[in-house]
Amino acid sequence: MAQIISIYGLVTSVIISNNLIEKMPLHTAFLQLGAGLAVGLCGLAAGFAIGIIGDAGGQYLSLSPPGSVSQSSLSSSLHSTPRLGRRMG
Repeated sequence: MAQIISIYGLVTSVIISNNLIEKMPLHTAFLQLGAGLAVGLCGLAAGFAIGIIGDAGGQYLSLSPPGSVSQSSLSSSLHSTPRLGRRMG
């Protein structure tokens, strides 16, 4: 999720940088500011969510007895964070 949002941020920055002119209307400038803030804040929220899920997964593994959750199931679960959340809940 965070990788896709970072690509969206790159695309948004390229589009905004191609439309920069010296005498830009205020309306257009605020639209571009809003687009940049929206992509940036979505990336920040995705990073927080990934960190919280990773922390919860690490705490879950530290509390479970050895051998109850294999390392391969954990690594396959990390590719899909909603699946890991459902498995823990």
